[in-house]
Amino acid sequence: MNRMRVLIISTAVMLALIAAGVLGAWIVVQIINIGGNTVSVGTPLNADVGVSPASAIWPAVSGIGPGQGSFGNLQVHNNGAGSPASWISLSATHSNPVLAAGLKLRVVDTTTTPNELRCKASSLAADGSPVALLPGEFEVYNGTLAAFAIGNPALGQQAGDIRLSAGYEVPYRVELCFSVMFATPGDPAMAGLANTSVISVHSDPSP
Repeated sequence: MNRMRVLIISTAVMLALIAAGVLGAWIVVQIINIGGNTVSVGTPLNADVGVSPASAIWPAVSGIGPGQGSFGNLQVHNNGAGSPASWISLSATHSNPVLAAGLKLRVVDTTTTPNELRCKASSLAADGSPVALLPGEFEVYNGTLAAFAIGNPALGQQAGDIRLSAGYEVPYRVELCFSVMFATPGDPAMAGLANTSVISVHSDPSP
């Protein structure tokens, strides 16, 4: 089976005491440009997956202190009714692992949440503890930004992978709400640090 990996590039999150988050995009058999231009090469079994937004998951923040952070929604969707189902996994690399280790990250699956309620607030409290979720939502990651990973990019269904329905199925998308937090009381060693994270979304159409 062909394997596609999507990389999203996010705006660097720079904080007086912290900074976090960047996404960007790369694919093996398909290239998705931020401008929406797509080049696809391969067999009909290639996944045809898009992401939204294509430039930033959460808004950039600066000058924040302990108990502050940012949040935002990522949609991974199938493009067109002919797209096969895929197994989705996510991973990340960080320019400043020390700072990334000092940031809390929680990712919640909000696929079934009504649009008007989806990802309207951080899922982390100021101290980094989880906030109660809405009915139908469930947590897919809760830990440090440095350790972030969901599923396994190896071919085929792996433990922790998220199933992205085929283009003709409903829903044909996955909605993930990312919340990043510099939790109280804050580590003085993080003062003045900055970090850029690259989060990779891997899509595997293997059965």
